[in-house]
Amino acid sequence: MYQDDIELIKDNGVTDFYLLDFEVEKAKLVVNNFNIPIMLQFGFKESGFRFGVGAYGGVRINSYQTFREFDGGKERIKGDYNLRQFNYGLLAEAGKGDFRFFVKYDALPLFEDNNPINANAVSFGIRL
Repeated sequence: MYQDDIELIKDNGVTDFYLLDFEVEKAKLVVNNFNIPIMLQFGFKESGFRFGVGAYGGVRINSYQTFREFDGGKERIKGDYNLRQFNYGLLAEAGKGDFRFFVKYDALPLFEDNNPINANAVSFGIRL
């Protein structure tokens, strides 16, 4: 989700943030990827503790921006927004039983190399 009322616009092969002409309740970019992980898992029977490390590779399936206005209206705009088609990275998890914490790091920046805004994505959470 974006913090401000902004949208991504692709112009001449470069994507940048632009302020919207109107206020919205929520604005976000959604990127759906299909990733295949390869992990080494280690566990201890006595304590039930497990951890794993590995890598993943994947492909972007689709991407779109969603804007929810204060009057309840919604708008969805599909586009590639100069996002990478293929990605790879590292992942790790640790926990006890079926309860595990995970972290995933994208080794490549989210956008293509010629983009002025760029960052590597980090995801973390709980796996049940």
